[in-house]
Amino acid sequence: MARRSPTPLAGALFVVFLVATFAGLWGDTPPGDASGPTVISFYEDKGTQGMVAAVMLALSAVPLLVFAAAVRDRLRAALPEGSVLPGLAFGAGIVAAAGFTTAAAAHFAVAANAEELEPAAAQAVNTIDADLFLGFSMGLGTLVLAMSVAALRSDVLPTWSGWAGVALFVVSVTPVGAVAFPLWVLWILMSSVMLYRRDAGVSARRTAATRIIFGESA
Repeated sequence: MARRSPTPLAGALFVVFLVATFAGLWGDTPPGDASGPTVISFYEDKGTQGMVAAVMLALSAVPLLVFAAAVRDRLRAALPEGSVLPGLAFGAGIVAAAGFTTAAAAHFAVAANAEELEPAAAQAVNTIDADLFLGFSMGLGTLVLAMSVAALRSDVLPTWSGWAGVALFVVSVTPVGAVAFPLWVLWILMSSVMLYRRDAGVSARRTAATRIIFGESA
C-alpha cells in the first residue's frame, strides 16, 4: 500500500490557524486612523483576546513554513532541473511567515500594553499594527503565483488551479485587490488537499514500477 506524506496538509493546518485567528479571535479591531483613547478603550476590554489572537497568528507561521518546504520539494520533482519556481515558492513562504509573525508581534504589543501607553503612543502602535498586512500578503500572493505557474508547466496540480491562481494574483494588484487575500487562503487549502491526494498516486506508481523492475530482475 502506498504511503502518503502528510506534509502537504500543513497548508490546511495553516488555514485552520488563520481562520481561527481572524474569524474567531481578531475581532473588529480599531482602524489605523483611530484615536489614541479609542485604541486604549478597545484593548481595556479585549486585551486578552487580542493577545491570544496574536499568539495564534504567530503559530500559523509554523505549518506555513512546513507547507512551503513541501511545495518546494514537490516542484523540484515535477519541474525541469534549474527551474526557479521551487526556490521562489519556498522563499515566498518564508516572507509570508515572517510577515505573519511581525504582524502578530505588533498586535500583541498593542493588546498587552495599550492601558499603559499614552494616547499618542497607542495611536502610533495601532496604526503600525493595522498596516502590517503588506508583508504577509505579498509573500502569500507570490507563493500562490509560483505554485500556479508550476501547475501550468507540469502536472503537480490541475491546470485549472494554475489559471485560477494566476487570475487571483492579477486581481490582487487591482483596486479590488482586498478580495484576493481570502481567496488565496481558500486556494492554499484546496492545493494542500490536492497535493496530498496526488502524492498517493505518485507513490503508488513508483511502488508499482519498483515491483515490476525487481520482478523482471528476479
